[in-house]
Amino acid sequence: MSAYAAQATPSADLIYVEVPGTTAILGGRRGTVTALHHSPIDRSVDGAFIGWDDGGTAYVTTGRHAGELRRHGGYTHREVDAVRDIGRDEFDVLSGLAAMRTQLGWRA
Repeated sequence: MSAYAAQATPSADLIYVEVPGTTAILGGRRGTVTALHHSPIDRSVDGAFIGWDDGGTAYVTTGRHAGELRRHGGYTHREVDAVRDIGRDEFDVLSGLAAMRTQLGWRA
C-alpha cells in the first residue's frame, strides 16, 4: 500500500501549482502533476491530479497559499490538505467528464 491510503490522508507537503507537468513528491511518493483543478468560484487552484511514477493516479486537495508570491499575484505553491488514490470513475467525476457525458446523453 502506498504512503497514502485509498482514503484522503492529511499531509504536510507542498505542491507546485503554477503549471502541470512538474514533479511532485508527496509522502515520499514521486509523481507528475498532470492537471490542475480550479475553483468554479474564483478560479484559484483547489486541487491537482497526480500520475504516480509507480502507477496509478491520485487527487490532491490543496489548501492555503505557500511559497513565493509571483508578479501576477499568484503563489507558486499550495499546502497539500489531503491526497487520495483514485480510479477511472472518480477521475471522471472530479474532472467533469462524467457530467459532460450525461449532458451529451452518453451512458457512463
